[in-house]
This record gives sequence, C-alpha cells and structure tokens, in this order.
Amino acid sequence: MAELATIARPYAEALFGVASTDRAVDLAAWSALVRELAQVARLPEVLSIVSNPKVSRRQVAELLLDALKSPTKGTPAAENFVQMLVENHRIELLPEIAAQFDALKNTWEGAADVMIESAFALDAQPLAELVVALERKFQRKLKPAVKIKPALIGGVRVTVGDEVLDTSVRARLAAMQTALTAELIKSRIQGLEAGADVRNQGTVISVTDGIIRIHGLSDVMQGEMLEFPGNTFGLALNLERDSVGAVMLGEFEHICEGDTVKTTGRILEVPVGPELIGRVVDALGSPIDGKGQINAKTTDAIEKIAPGVIWRKSVSEPVQTGLKSIDSMVPIGRGQRELIIGDRQTGKTAVAVDAIINQKGKNLTCIYVAIGQKASSIMNVVRKLEEHGAMEYTIVVAASASDSAAMQFIAPYAGCTMGEYFRDRGQDALIIYDDLTKQAWAYRQISLLLRRPPGREAYPGDVFYLHS
Repeated sequence: MAELATIARPYAEALFGVASTDRAVDLAAWSALVRELAQVARLPEVLSIVSNPKVSRRQVAELLLDALKSPTKGTPAAENFVQMLVENHRIELLPEIAAQFDALKNTWEGAADVMIESAFALDAQPLAELVVALERKFQRKLKPAVKIKPALIGGVRVTVGDEVLDTSVRARLAAMQTALTAELIKSRIQGLEAGADVRNQGTVISVTDGIIRIHGLSDVMQGEMLEFPGNTFGLALNLERDSVGAVMLGEFEHICEGDTVKTTGRILEVPVGPELIGRVVDALGSPIDGKGQINAKTTDAIEKIAPGVIWRKSVSEPVQTGLKSIDSMVPIGRGQRELIIGDRQTGKTAVAVDAIINQKGKNLTCIYVAIGQKASSIMNVVRKLEEHGAMEYTIVVAASASDSAAMQFIAPYAGCTMGEYFRDRGQDALIIYDDLTKQAWAYRQISLLLRRPPGREAYPGDVFYLHS
C-alpha cells in the first residue's frame, strides 16, 4: 500500500497551483482553510457520516463546507476541491494534504516552520533572539511554534523539517554522560550553542522482514548508517522522493511504526588490522568464536573508491594453490581474480580451503568469507584450518544461512575491506568468497522487499555491478 504522503501530494500540489494564482484570496487564507478542513475531518461525527452509505457524496461535501468558518469556503475552487476529495474517498488525507500545502507555501515564501521545544517558558525577547540566530544558521525565514517540554531539563530542541538541532541538557547528558554545572545548564537554557550538531531525523512508516521504510531523512547518503531506538543500526539503500528504504543490521523486532530514526553521517565501517587474524567474525567484524573481544585499533569503511589503474601493479607473482593441475595449467597471480565454478558437491570449497592451507610460511594473509552456508559447514572449515595451522594467518568472516539477508549482503564487502588494510600497507592478501551466488540471492531478497524493479529470474539489474 502506497504511503499517505505519496497519495496526498497530487492533491496538495493541485490546490497550491490554484491558490498561488488566485488574486482574490491570499495563500494564508487558503492555508487556514485547509487546516480547518483537516480539523473537521478528524471529528468522529464527520467520520461516521462519511462512512454512512445512505449519505450521498454531495451531502457529505456540503456538510464539510457548512462546518467551516473560513470565508474562503464559498469560492468555486474550494467547493470543487472538497467535492473531489469526497468523490475520491480521500477525506482521511486532509491532515497530510494540509501539511504538504503548508510546506509548499513555505517553499514559495522561502520560509519554514520551526518547532522550538524548551524546558521552560520563553519570554518574547529571548524567543525573538533565538529565532534570529536560527534563521542565520538555517539560512531561511522561520515561523516559530513553542512547546514546553520539562523532560529536556534545560536548553532547547529545535526541529526544522526533518533537521533537528538539540542543545538540551538531556541530550548532552545522554551524549557525554558527564555532570553539567549549574552555570553551564543556565547557558544552554539562555542561548543557542553555535557549534551544535544538526542531524537529520525521520519516522518509521513500515517494518517488513528487516526492511524499514522511513519518512524524512532528506539529507541521508546512500549507504549511510542510520541510528534506530535501542542502539540499533541500519543501512540506507533506497533513496526515494517520499521515503528511504533501509536494511537492519541486527535485531529489528523492537522497531515499530512511529519510531524516530537519525542519521549518523558515517558510512558503515568494520574493524581491520592484524588483531583479526586467527579469529572468526560476523559481517560487522564482531567475534563469534567465543575467544573474547577483538581490540582492533582501526576501522575502515566498506564503501570507498577503488585505486585507479595507474596505482595498480602488474600481475607478476604467482599464488601457489598446492594443486599441480591448477598451478601448471591455469596459474593464479597475486592481484588477480579467479572464478571457481562447478556443480554442487564437486569440491569447490575444498579447492579454496586447500589453497589457504598451502599459503603457510609464504607471507600471505588469507580471508575466508562464508556466505549463506550452514553453520556446521563453516565450523568444519574452521576446524580443518586449525588442524593444519592455517588460522595463524587467516581471518574467517561468517554470514551463515541463519543470518539476515542484510548480513549476507555486506559480508563480502567486510572481507574485502579487511584485505585492503593489508594491501594498503604493502602486504599481500588472498580473499575467498564462498560463495557469491548466496550473496546474489540475499541481494535479490533485499531488492524485492525494497520494491526495486526485478530483472531476469527476479534479480535486480545491478547484480552484475555488485559482483564486478
């Protein structure tokens, strides 16, 4: 089902087109009319009449117009607008239409509504000074509305569209977890800190199998980490006009409609470095082998620009797999990619594991990325590597079949980022993805839930770019 915002937009834009060219009635009067209509449409008595099949559509329209006090209700445009809403059964959209109409009006006037939440009542003079400071910060004219919220303890919380500027004591306590002096609290209450951080925020509108659709977040980046309630994070993948589609990186059962989502300004990062060698980690770099925490000193983004051709060395040194038929007939070089393809149960994983075992003493760090396999199969591979002493130079990244599609999707990126750490320091690394077909399945599942256009066998069109 399409979101209310998407359905309401054509009505709001059509009404604004009429209102902006109406010389007899100004925009403020039209805005007041739409807001009053939205209030009337919420009344239980009106909802009861609208849902009554014995009442004609024309009677419902006349009832709505009679309930209005705005003088604009008598214009032909207003009557036609109400009649159209009633005939199309869109009365429930009026609150959303009113909000979008006001947004269009503010854009037309170069202004924006601002909600100022304060821990205490603001006098006229401090409020005026605060609005002036905010207009300088947001570079637009602001129309303030003040709400008293004692839970903030002190300071103010400002919301302009989907941008939030929180200078409250409560936010500072949560962020810094330090005691603030009375003088500092007073300064937060009286003024606006110039260096305060502005973060986008949105609202969850649907939750489906780990896919979250969010309204708002106008400045979110592709691949940016999003912060959900309960210190849970997600990954922004779909940037649409009305909403943002995100995949959850972890448990999502506690996420529900109406929850607040905030941007972090950071691309997803995973720990990298020699501290991971000999460990089994998940797609986020968290240990899952029961050997304690990993004290990695460095993290790196999973999405970054690949080195250009000029910076790449020619393939000149071989990688000995230990299999004579491969090393003699189709030798693999350091810096090369090679596809292992074959039917089920033909030994593809065995070839990869043997290649890792053969690198002992050859100054080559190995990274084995298991995607969509049974946990028991991954455990058998780890046990075999331990038996041959190969874990001394190997990192295992595991996203098993029981993990979410999002974790299986990002596992190859995480493994590649860990390998790039060694490459950037002049060392060699061997990465084995076992296997990318499972990642394509996970990506297909995510793409279908995000409503991306399916292609052949329901795979999205960019699946080949994903594996390039």
